Amino acid sequence: MPHRLLKKEHEMILGRLNEFEAVINQLPENFDLKRLKEIFNLIYNAEAHQRKEEEVLFKIFNEKGYEALVMMVEAEHAEMNKAKEVLKEVIDDGNIELIKSLLL
Repeated sequence: MPHRLLKKEHEMILGRLNEFEAVINQLPENFDLKRLKEIFNLIYNAEAHQRKEEEVLFKIFNEKGYEALVMMVEAEHAEMNKAKEVLKEVIDDGNIELIKSLLL
């Protein structure tokens, strides 16, 4: 079932976000740029999961009359994508001070 796969992927992404948060919580004392990049790239590349959500779940939710929920999640996805682009640029540049200022 597609929803089980989406749930499993979602749990994996949440785990990566927890790892990312743990690295951030070590700032500014212990800064591991390499680990931050590794984890962030896994989160950044979760686009396939987001597309599946939008193609599978949103269709079902719209058919069941949950258009408002779909619109809310679409707005959250758009906001999250903008934030990911900014973070990707800053993390890829390796500007430690700017990373710290954005994440702390």
